[in-house]
Amino acid sequence: MIQIKTKEKIEELERSSQNLRAQNNYNSHEYHYTPKKKRFSQFPRNKKGNPSRKNKISIATTSVLIVIFILANLPPVKAEYQINSFTSDKYLIDTNEFVTFSWEVTGEFTSCWVNFGDGNITFFENSPTSCIHKYSAEGRYRPTLTVANETWKDTEPLQGGPYEGYMIVKNDPPEFDILFSKNNPYEDEQVTISITGLVESEVDENNMTYIYNFGTGDQETSSEDSIVYSWTSAGLYPVTVTALDPEGALKQVVKYIDVINKPQKPPSL
Repeated sequence: MIQIKTKEKIEELERSSQNLRAQNNYNSHEYHYTPKKKRFSQFPRNKKGNPSRKNKISIATTSVLIVIFILANLPPVKAEYQINSFTSDKYLIDTNEFVTFSWEVTGEFTSCWVNFGDGNITFFENSPTSCIHKYSAEGRYRPTLTVANETWKDTEPLQGGPYEGYMIVKNDPPEFDILFSKNNPYEDEQVTISITGLVESEVDENNMTYIYNFGTGDQETSSEDSIVYSWTSAGLYPVTVTALDPEGALKQVVKYIDVINKPQKPPSL
């Protein structure tokens, strides 16, 4: 009788021990409980009890999709600082012709500079909204504006214009014609030769140089757009006028003047 009770006691202790091990196993694997004979898990696992490679990829993909969804549904954030516009009043200019650059900026900035694309950079200590520049040589230039403060910097190329944000600087030769005050003057009669219809940039039109060649070997250089001359002998003379702007662009115009003999005085009686 004593042996039977002892055997029952041993079996009861074994059952209690098994239940305790099962309980400890459950508590230490909150998301994965695997009894000896039945196997259950939230995600399929490998032999070591870790999630399989396939399910690791599935979990990572789901996380990425959740992040993308959250970012896609965030309200748009307006930039605290940005350059709204950077333009010029002219995009096709002559050499040494002044051009005005203007800009509009959101937010306060402490430093500002314009790179004009020709090797010149102008820095400003305050917060201006425009500046003036001139290009000394022909070419195609790409200006940029940069504004900044202690924590932020923004750079913007030139906007607008027909040349995709470039400045075109050309030194076209002047266009003009010449006019005689008399087309058929007499010998020794004074004739005024004038420049007419001058087409030149504003910066050059008052700084022209004219070379007058009268077809007799005489030549005179002047900044005046008219000159007076007389021919001592009758004949057909080519009058050549060369107009030269400050950058060296020039044009020549040739016109002929027919000088006739003076009428003979009738003999005195």
